[in-house]
Amino acid sequence: MALASSPATGWRVATDRSLEAVVRDPTAPEFLRAPLTRWLTWQVRNQTTVLQALRAPQLAPAWAANLVVAAAQVEHDGTTRAFADALARARPWQHLTVPLPLWPHAADWVARAPTDPPIVYAAAAVRLDDQGRVQGLRLALTGVSPRPVFVPQGLEAFLGRAAEPETWAAVAQAVAAQTRPKDDFRGSAEYRRAMAQVLTRRALQAAATAA
Repeated sequence: MALASSPATGWRVATDRSLEAVVRDPTAPEFLRAPLTRWLTWQVRNQTTVLQALRAPQLAPAWAANLVVAAAQVEHDGTTRAFADALARARPWQHLTVPLPLWPHAADWVARAPTDPPIVYAAAAVRLDDQGRVQGLRLALTGVSPRPVFVPQGLEAFLGRAAEPETWAAVAQAVAAQTRPKDDFRGSAEYRRAMAQVLTRRALQAAATAA
């Protein structure tokens, strides 16, 4: 039985497979494999199923954030739902699907040490029209909300704007204003909010450059 499949329109994996299976699948987008290899050991990846990571995003928050900006979908008994909308619903999802090709995307983060999990992580994906205006925009962050993954609202307000630094700065400011971080030993709420703004702007700029 195949671990996953990559039809012309998307990549799909059964949720009873391990995260290690995702890492080892050459058809899985690198954007989805990278957080798993960077911050989870192979032992954890072998012991954790895709379903467990979907139902408890705190197990692999950066991976979950990348799934959001990749427009991932989860399936259960014939019902399909955007993963971003399913974050608060711990259902026994049976398949995870990611449409391909991915939008141009990027991620940026800050950590205490290169191998440490991110204090704040920002993932972004953008789609531009032929005139270089913002046609689509997706963002997800970790470390800035009581929830493991924070998905900003109101991004449609920036559609149609020119893909330029001023636009990304405005988006980042709006995103940071929505965050609700808490103090902990790795960083104050003020620091986390400031990093949310900086990292969002950087991720957006990098995704736009890729576009």
